[in-house]
Amino acid sequence: NYFIFKNNKIADEIIIYKKNPIEFIKLINKLDEIGFDAIVDLHDNVSFTVSCLIAWIKSPNKFGFKRDNFKLFTAAIEKPDPVNNHVVTRMLEFTKLFKIPLENSKINIVFEPSVKSFEKARLFYNKYFTQHKFTIGINISAGGDARYWGTANYKAIISELLKYQVN
Repeated sequence: NYFIFKNNKIADEIIIYKKNPIEFIKLINKLDEIGFDAIVDLHDNVSFTVSCLIAWIKSPNKFGFKRDNFKLFTAAIEKPDPVNNHVVTRMLEFTKLFKIPLENSKINIVFEPSVKSFEKARLFYNKYFTQHKFTIGINISAGGDARYWGTANYKAIISELLKYQVN
C-alpha cells in the first residue's frame, strides 16, 4: 500500500521491500542506519517478515497488538475485534498507549492521489458511468478476515446510502 503515501507529505521516505534474503538484510541495515526511536507494528495478524524486522531492527521501543509475537514488543495493546471495529478504529487504539488525547470528531484521513491518478479515474468514470449521479464504490472483500468489517455493517451502510440518489 505504499502508493497511499506516495503523494502525501507525512512520509519523508517510502521504502519498498523486495522479498528475498539479501534485500531483507539490506533493509535491516538501512533502517538501522536511519535509526528509529520507536517502531509500531500496525498489522492485525502476525507476519513472519514483519516479526523478523521488529526483532532485528535496533530500536529501544517496539509496539504492537497483543498477538502471538507480543514478546517482541516493549509494550503491546489489546487488538479490538475486527468484526466490530473498522481498521482505522483499531489503529487509533495506539493513541491510548502513547497517551495521545483523541477526539473522534477530529479524525481526518488524508489521501492525495496524483494528477495522473485523477485523470485515469476521470476517464474510467466517464466511460462506464454515463449517469450524472454521485458514485460510491464499496470494497467488501477486504483481503482477509482481519480487515473484513462484517456483513451487517456493509448492509447497514448500503441501506443508508440507498436513501440518496447515488450509483
